Amino acid sequence: MPAIAVHHTDTSDSTWDASANEKRLRSGESQSYYAREYAWRDPKADPSTKSAYKFPHHEVDGNGDPGAANMTACSTGIGALNHARGGADIPDSDRQGVYLHLAAHLKDGGKEPPELMQASVRETGGAEHVELSSALSPPATVDASARTVNVVAYSGATVMRIDPWTGETSQLRLGLSDSEVRIGRLVGAPVLNAHSAETVSDQIGVVERAWTDSGKLLATLRFSERADVEPIWQDIRSGIIRNVSIGALIYKRDRQEDGSYVATDWEPMEISVVPVPADPRATVLSQVVPQARVETRNSIEEEVMDEKITAGINETRETVDIAALRAQVAAEQQKIRAAVRGAGLDEKFADELCASGVSIDEARARIFDELASRYEKTPTRSQVATVEFDEVDKRVGAMTAALMHQISPQRYQVDGQNEWRGMRLSRMADECVRLAGRGRPATPNELVKFALSTSDFPLVLANVAGKTLLDAYQYAAPSYRRWAKQSTVPDFKPVSRLRIGEFPPFTKLAEGGTITVGSTTETREQYAIATYAKRLDITREMIVNDDLGAIQQLFAGVGVQAAVLENTTVYTVLTSNPNMSDGVALFHANHGNLAGTGGAISIATLDAGSAAMMTQRGLDGVTPLNIPPRFLIVPVAKRVTAIQYTNVPNIVVTKQSDFNPFAGQLEVVIDANLDTASTTAWYLAADPMAIPTVEYAYLEGAQGPQVERVENPDDTLGMRIKAWLDFGTKAIDWRGLYKNPGA
Repeated sequence: MPAIAVHHTDTSDSTWDASANEKRLRSGESQSYYAREYAWRDPKADPSTKSAYKFPHHEVDGNGDPGAANMTACSTGIGALNHARGGADIPDSDRQGVYLHLAAHLKDGGKEPPELMQASVRETGGAEHVELSSALSPPATVDASARTVNVVAYSGATVMRIDPWTGETSQLRLGLSDSEVRIGRLVGAPVLNAHSAETVSDQIGVVERAWTDSGKLLATLRFSERADVEPIWQDIRSGIIRNVSIGALIYKRDRQEDGSYVATDWEPMEISVVPVPADPRATVLSQVVPQARVETRNSIEEEVMDEKITAGINETRETVDIAALRAQVAAEQQKIRAAVRGAGLDEKFADELCASGVSIDEARARIFDELASRYEKTPTRSQVATVEFDEVDKRVGAMTAALMHQISPQRYQVDGQNEWRGMRLSRMADECVRLAGRGRPATPNELVKFALSTSDFPLVLANVAGKTLLDAYQYAAPSYRRWAKQSTVPDFKPVSRLRIGEFPPFTKLAEGGTITVGSTTETREQYAIATYAKRLDITREMIVNDDLGAIQQLFAGVGVQAAVLENTTVYTVLTSNPNMSDGVALFHANHGNLAGTGGAISIATLDAGSAAMMTQRGLDGVTPLNIPPRFLIVPVAKRVTAIQYTNVPNIVVTKQSDFNPFAGQLEVVIDANLDTASTTAWYLAADPMAIPTVEYAYLEGAQGPQVERVENPDDTLGMRIKAWLDFGTKAIDWRGLYKNPGA
């Protein structure tokens, strides 16, 4: 098929240059190599040539290897399919396959792909007229040429569940919100013949598209052209076969107040074409519960929900929940493996226990026997020392994990065997004192005193403080990191950043002539990092009152402030316009990087800025650098205008004057620090990998904020932690920056 099959790779939001990436591709390679770069192949052309392919969308490295899928390239490709930028010169029958390929990458990158529009062409007064209509057809629409049909895979109806062991019934509904259904893997999933998956011949088609709409799960199925599939396809076209069924894995269900269940985390894995069930047991159950049936297979591992193809009839059926039974066994084995690891035994012993089918209680007894047996064979002193060290380490780690789970249960998961899970802060401090051999504290004052002076509790609190601080710091994600260059320095002494000029131009050598010596110029920028610090106290009131939330807010605030400090410091370089080593301001007419007259963001002003950057000369004053801008850096006040002039619109350009040459070419960076200095000024910046402009640095081995516990502070009724950040920044080259004062 000319449209290259969907595959999944890493994704990138970098600026896209199609010609540059295609140039880096190797020539004369195989079809499989070029399929890693493109989305369509000309079946009539030589597959070992680049010209046989269209829709490049993967970033190519210096070795010619395609890598991450570029989001801008994928969006641009879909725009071409929808007739933007002159349209796509490929057969209409191939557009759907190319769309699915590009859309899959966009979804992998967390972006919602634009709808594919279908075009019909007619002649009107001698001119070609294009009509656009949405590709979403009503369910039950059969496209004979494409061999596709739209189905309602699940209508959102509540269905009856039957426990195969107890016979008890319950009601179940599958959630269809974005947070409840994992719909991503359904695109490209197989269409099976009655859920049979024994051989590849059981696959009779593929799921081309899947989406939710009006509380329903909808899908487009494309059927194979194999001879053995043809009778099935003809029966679907004729309306004889009208039932489909989805195979799904349910990971989580929540019990409702009325006793029913809602699946809040589930994943459809395949869609099957199925007949009306002929199982006698289903017939009997249908007399009592008409909307339910029971269907079993030896190899079944998924829950199955059946739906009508037609939109008007939504008859729901399902199978026995064998997956839930397997999940119970898996959970029991997970507990056994956790107990084995906790005892320091190897995985082989865990495998033996799981294979024997013992319960968790029986497994614990056998673990104890195994430890006793090994203890007798091992020197006592060595064994005791190792266990003691491991136990303290494990206990501190388990306590830290339990507290972090209370702070952020989605980010930090804890094992069900963690005995500290859900324990209050004061109770955990009490347990630490008891484990240290000090007995039970009689008063809150004794609790804090002993917990912070004679137990492992300070280690736990320091771990929680450090993790909370770094989580908040990383989440803050300062915008300067997208366009500035990171570095490290060994100490606090001034560091020099040397910029070597261009190699001198070659001169023509006459016959018998002498090669002359060339020289280069250089510039040097200097700066040093500084230390920023604060101390924080975890008070005894926080511990006694079990105020874990206050501790979390305290140290999360430190992490956020560290990120804010970095961001403000770097953007001050832009707004303060400091002098460079040549004695001239960073943005200055002598540097050729300052607009003579302020102007609002527009195609004309962006063109002027781009031209100024690309015509910059090297240190020799002669060599053109050809530096293209990658980032458009703007204050919050200009964010809408910036996005309008850089975003790829999903519209048909009808006039040349409407074409925006900067659409998809610049990455917008928005930061409120710029508004403090000016609400109109905007900047262009080059890719820091091409030419570093502003550099920021940390002390080696201390990237980001650091924390440390203060041992036994004399003036604090609690625990003291100090936090600091070693950071510095400097503009090191003006050639990759451009400023327009705006208007």
